[in-house]
Amino acid sequence: MPDDALKLKRLRLVNFRKFGGLSIDFDDRLTVLIGDNGSGKTAVLDAAAIALGAFLIRVNSPHHTIVGRGVQASDMRLRSSRTGSVISNQPQPLEIQAAAVFRNDDVVWSRTMNESSRRQGGMLRHVTQASQALQREITEGGKTSLPLFAYYGTGRLWLHKRDRQYSEGFFSKGFSRANGYIDCLDYANNEKLMLNWFERMTQIELQKQQLGVDCRIPELDAVREALARCFTDLTGRRQVSVIFDLSVNSLMLVDSDDSGSPQMLPFENLSDGYRNTLSLIADIAYRMAMLNPDAEHILDSPGVVLIDEIDLHLHPKWQERIIHDLITIFPRVQFIVSSHAPSVISSVKSTHLRGIRQVQVGETQTDVFGNPILSDGLSESERSLRYTAYIPTVESYGHNAGTVLEDIMGANDRPSSVKRELSRFHHALDTGNLAEAEARLSSLENELGNDPDLVAGRVSLDLERLDGDDALD
Repeated sequence: MPDDALKLKRLRLVNFRKFGGLSIDFDDRLTVLIGDNGSGKTAVLDAAAIALGAFLIRVNSPHHTIVGRGVQASDMRLRSSRTGSVISNQPQPLEIQAAAVFRNDDVVWSRTMNESSRRQGGMLRHVTQASQALQREITEGGKTSLPLFAYYGTGRLWLHKRDRQYSEGFFSKGFSRANGYIDCLDYANNEKLMLNWFERMTQIELQKQQLGVDCRIPELDAVREALARCFTDLTGRRQVSVIFDLSVNSLMLVDSDDSGSPQMLPFENLSDGYRNTLSLIADIAYRMAMLNPDAEHILDSPGVVLIDEIDLHLHPKWQERIIHDLITIFPRVQFIVSSHAPSVISSVKSTHLRGIRQVQVGETQTDVFGNPILSDGLSESERSLRYTAYIPTVESYGHNAGTVLEDIMGANDRPSSVKRELSRFHHALDTGNLAEAEARLSSLENELGNDPDLVAGRVSLDLERLDGDDALD
């Protein structure tokens, strides 16, 4: 592993949100969290953001206070108890244990909160040392790559930071590598800060042009490259570039039509699917450019990126490409994402998937320190609060949506009423009741049209009739 790499390896959650306990490990490159609504996927991503926020404890910018994600009192699991006719909810002591590899060193830490103090605590010595190392790189002008941290919640398209600090001209105060960490783990989008960076870098580029000097700005070129590559992959269009139009203070995609004439597409006028994806790519890339402006290959910066519902607003044909695009454009980032989309799930190997389930009787887990956690001796109610992550035993990569829905996500690939009618048709066929089979199949054909399963059913029914005719002969 390169000397500047950062990988989040494991989390152990105790009394965090719905979880009395949860153990989960992460793939070094990509982890896709799957499961029903309410299974805890967002809680895992929030916990990861809180854990990673400890890396920013000692990081400061001369232009802005860097605040990492912290534990809130609302994160503590509530335990209900009854005294007479009164039911009370008692917050339980919360702990997030985490293990990572940072610059080839194992880092283990925890973040805690208890009901009595409602203050954050935890075992932070190792991660604080790592945070101090990041700050030294920033203040002493080091050249070692700083890792990216970023979290993109489900409100990333419409939930924006409202902060006067991000008014026009924010970056005219000067640049600090630490600015790449501003609001990086906040669930709210900070698109304004990104656009201000584009504006300032474009102004510098124009000033260089006016002075007749080399106007190339590698960090701006890197962000433009990331956006152009993504847009090209989504649309298949090859003549794409990205500019910031100072006359209207807007990011523009410049695309050539069939005649070769350029078309200006304002960023804010794009569809939700385009804008959501390109905004995410742009935010990752510009943060890399701020963190590592002198890197030879800025898009090769290391880091951990968390994305809730990566398929948000995306057409299925984009869903199957989004993960490939992310890991290709940003080859050294560890992505931890959640998804409900079969198109996303079938685009990755099952070894990258993590579902969440309750622990079984006698099942042994380990915490981030390698200590065993036994479920023996727990009451049924206590065991119901213990969860673990698992890798599906069925391969996901390349399978159709129906297989993914049924075998991996545990959902029906068709409406229940249609499945019942199909089952009744096959039962009639198997028992030789061809008249009933014909009636049920014809009804389904009227409803569903040219469905592959119905075509196969029609062939089977016709063959049964031929066999019957042969027997009569």
